Amino acid sequence: MKESYRIWPSETAQKLKNIMSIYDHKHLFNQGHYLYD
Repeated sequence: MKESYRIWPSETAQKLKNIMSIYDHKHLFNQGHYLYD
């Protein structure tokens, strides 16, 4: 997923991150395990 994230426009990536922040109650995405690892 790292490669696909890297080519996304910043605005799109930020919106997706915000959506995940809302629905990911355990904040796994916010800790960067999926987007930034």
